[in-house]
Amino acid sequence: TVLECDPTVDIVVNFSDCATTNSYAAVIDWGDGKRTQGAILGRIGPSGFEGTISGAHAYSEDNDIYTVTITLADNDNGEDIAAFNVIINNEDPIITDKPLDLFVSECNPTAEIEVNFSDCSDLDRHTARVNWGDGTETEADLVELVVAGETLGVVTDSHTYPAFDNTYIVTVLIVDDDEGSVSTSFAVTVENDDPVIGPGLEDRTISECEPILD
Repeated sequence: TVLECDPTVDIVVNFSDCATTNSYAAVIDWGDGKRTQGAILGRIGPSGFEGTISGAHAYSEDNDIYTVTITLADNDNGEDIAAFNVIINNEDPIITDKPLDLFVSECNPTAEIEVNFSDCSDLDRHTARVNWGDGTETEADLVELVVAGETLGVVTDSHTYPAFDNTYIVTVLIVDDDEGSVSTSFAVTVENDDPVIGPGLEDRTISECEPILD
């Protein structure tokens, strides 16, 4: 089993032959349409020839299973075949930047958020949802691009809260197309606005005989 962030497989397989004068060739079929010659090293031991077949391969697809087949042949038309599976496991995306706790005014209680993430796979594609903490959930806008072999993405969204002071916990969930996910949370506080007197106030002059201000 290998991870999609480093999907390289190195193999070393032992073999033996009671004969000591044969020569050998090995072919490794990596299960993804690629075939390579296996490197053979060995020596003559007490019971015949003792050798190893080695090879390395980097897979380009993620989250999949491949059957690797090794075919060993000698110069007398003798042959043996062995096979095993290589599993490429998906890795979750990673949050790289998120908002600090946000504060908005009850007179304009709209919160705008931006969350940045990365994924080591340049093949994964992502979606994002936002739970705003007030019973509302939305599908967020998401833009992603591949840079230097990894996927970089930005999630943006906005939401208008009820116009009274309260604190809400916002959770952003990012999911890739192989069901890997990551989430992050932060608070949005709707702050009370002070009442304002006016406009229209100005200095007034009244008579002491009529000290009533309209």
